[in-house]
Amino acid sequence: MVFRRKGSRFWSFKFRYNGAVIYESARTTNKRLAEEAERKRRHDLERGLRGLPRRRETPLFGKAARDWLDSREGLAEKTMIAYAYYLSTLADDLDGKLVCDIQAKDVIDLQRKRLRQGLSNRRINHEMGVLQQILRKHGVWPLIASEVQKLPERHDVGRAIPPEEVDRLLDAVKRSGSPALLPLVVLSLDT
Repeated sequence: MVFRRKGSRFWSFKFRYNGAVIYESARTTNKRLAEEAERKRRHDLERGLRGLPRRRETPLFGKAARDWLDSREGLAEKTMIAYAYYLSTLADDLDGKLVCDIQAKDVIDLQRKRLRQGLSNRRINHEMGVLQQILRKHGVWPLIASEVQKLPERHDVGRAIPPEEVDRLLDAVKRSGSPALLPLVVLSLDT
């Protein structure tokens, strides 16, 4: 359906495709060009993103995510729990989008949003890894991969304590006079 919004000189179009409402501006003042833009957009969705041959229906992100999670049989329980959590947070932002409509800008904006929420780069990279696997399954990731970068992660966290430092630490704890400190330090050194 082609229409002009009140107060606008540009034509827009709106239609349903595979359960999603596609609503876009045709960016033209010519009604015939707007109708042609609508037909082309519908055709692009039917043929797949950017001229890829159509292999199967393009699902909404939520359905694609559920199907992907169902295909992960045989993984450890904790891994499945982590995947389910990442999918729930991704669904909050991408659930109403068709998989083929997810662009590099959407992924980058999602990374920035997660940084503003105070999440660590490692946590964000794990979530983006799940998104990457879903998009790869539907042929979208190779089209945007060059524009999306992983966030840098810290690899200098924690270190092994040399035996001479362990001896000095235990001596200092014994001199502290706190009866609860020695068992805590010994327990933490053994784990």
